[in-house]
Amino acid sequence: MSYSNVDFLEYSRSTKRNEFNFRFLPSNNLLDSKYFEKIDKVRCIALNTSNKVCLVSYNGRYWMLPGGTIENSENPILALKRELREEGDIDIHNYKLVGFLEKAIFSKKYFRYSKHIEMIFIARISKEYQQTPDPAIGMTLKRAYFDYKLALPKYMKLSKITDYIIKYIDNYIKEN
Repeated sequence: MSYSNVDFLEYSRSTKRNEFNFRFLPSNNLLDSKYFEKIDKVRCIALNTSNKVCLVSYNGRYWMLPGGTIENSENPILALKRELREEGDIDIHNYKLVGFLEKAIFSKKYFRYSKHIEMIFIARISKEYQQTPDPAIGMTLKRAYFDYKLALPKYMKLSKITDYIIKYIDNYIKEN
């Protein structure tokens, strides 16, 4: 699959409690300004000098890309840098937009529907700090570095979307 000519990728899965629908729009898509108003989260594929991806965890079992909510007065880049500092205690440079991940979740138990749109970035880690508690939750998240080709399929579990992102990372590493 060539990563440069994909319009969007979709993936759905269902569990006992929830139905998940994911749609990924690569950054080469032209989007109107109303779409950008709906974006509420940022995440980052943050790579160290060994090309390992930084993941964070609340409990050491479930790992995720660092990131979080865009606050009212922030643009996505400021939110990204703040969230990476709060969750991963890292600074980044050479960031680039990978695309947009729409997450639609229906709770079967509570009959509630929620939708989030995340901007997914890739970047190099420029500085790593001693870990401190995330001010939003009052606890220090675990931070670890993983081989992205093994960790992303294990923790993202988004089928073709994960495959696309891995190819994107491969290309980013060649360029940076």
